[in-house]
Amino acid sequence: NRAQVQPAQAPVSAEAAQGPLTQQDVERLIGGYLAEKESQKAAEAKLKSGEPYKVGTNLSMSATWQNGVVFETPNKDFWMRAGFRFQWDNVWFHQSTVNRLAPAKGIGPEIDGDYYRRVRPNFNGGFWEVGEFNVEIKMENVANGLNGMDDVWVGVKDIPVIGTVRLGHLHLPHGLEADMYSSSKPMTFFEVSAGNNAFYGGERCGSGLWLTNSFLNDRMTYAAVAYRPESTDNGADFANGDYAGILRLTGLPIWENDGRCFLHLGASATWRHARTNPVTGGAPTSTFSTDAELLDRSGGDNRYGNDLNPVPAGFKASPGNQNAWVTTGAILSASTTIYNLEAFYNNGPFSIQAEYQFAFIDGSMIGGKQTGDLGFTGGYIQMGYFLTGESRTYDKRLGRLGSEYINRANTPFWLVRGEDGKINYGLGAWEIASRFSRLDLNTGTGAVPGTHLDTGGSF
Repeated sequence: NRAQVQPAQAPVSAEAAQGPLTQQDVERLIGGYLAEKESQKAAEAKLKSGEPYKVGTNLSMSATWQNGVVFETPNKDFWMRAGFRFQWDNVWFHQSTVNRLAPAKGIGPEIDGDYYRRVRPNFNGGFWEVGEFNVEIKMENVANGLNGMDDVWVGVKDIPVIGTVRLGHLHLPHGLEADMYSSSKPMTFFEVSAGNNAFYGGERCGSGLWLTNSFLNDRMTYAAVAYRPESTDNGADFANGDYAGILRLTGLPIWENDGRCFLHLGASATWRHARTNPVTGGAPTSTFSTDAELLDRSGGDNRYGNDLNPVPAGFKASPGNQNAWVTTGAILSASTTIYNLEAFYNNGPFSIQAEYQFAFIDGSMIGGKQTGDLGFTGGYIQMGYFLTGESRTYDKRLGRLGSEYINRANTPFWLVRGEDGKINYGLGAWEIASRFSRLDLNTGTGAVPGTHLDTGGSF
């Protein structure tokens, strides 16, 4: 037998019984009525909580705003979010004519410029409670008539032991920097560090199979990916033997105050097999480049000089547009392995993160000569502090930085003139950050010309 829900009696003051109602009496009456309604709703919800719900029986949908337009059913067994974002990149250079590197050996003169770095519509959601999908298109990147792709996949979650399985064009779990594994939205800087750019070749995504799960109350995670490295960003790759795999483990030894204070530690290993010659089917010719060469190179921490447009008639291409700041040159290899250590500590508005990479090249060949195994290193450390008190987000389920930089600003940004004629404003969220990175391509063996790159920046 179910208990009967009895309506609560609204309290009435003694003064009200003896004379006209005062404002306080009215407030008490209204408060009592609202309390009675809430009590009745809570009792009804409690009675219904034991009743099973069949997924998909209520398909009515409502729309709300949650970092985009969200459509969802009452029980959230079906939902979808739609949004759009863009990033406008501007660069200005000032170089000494005395210390400028010669084009034949270095960067050469740089020129100012701007372009839209990202133009991204995004759709993500869930279906039948255990299914999930994401579609984010790179409208700023069109190659061979095909739009570029960021995260484009479909998956199933809550599988015992395994956890989550996703198939498609995926962000790869090698590294902590947001654009490597999470999204470009929570990136502190527009570009990843020099080591990540050199050793992973700017490879954020690949097409394949991804498995992940969290354990010990989401305090540990694993991620395993088997994929094909891509020569473009449009999900296409045609080559024999061009395969790769990643294994990553993370832990959260500290998690306090609903995530305002946490310590993340992680390690990953990325292995790539070289593609084979499509004509002869012979020995591998490269590991992850498009021109039959392994190029460990970096443009530093500033991606400027993409050959986005053809050079106009009568103009000469800037030598700074395509020259790498440091490079090992062409290295042929059967396979490469990149080991990565990562750490992130967050305490309220303060955060510090660091990574260290070691790239191991197996059985390399330079200029037709065997040079044996080679190793290069890189790493960075960066700090950030929110002047307005916000805190970074973290995804415990996937062991990575959250898909949004912060949950929300403590005070939204606005600048308007109030009814009294005075300026009214909100500060929004403001952070200061600084990073130092180092890329060391000196093997110490003489097989590769030794050189390294130190970069730093703040904002």
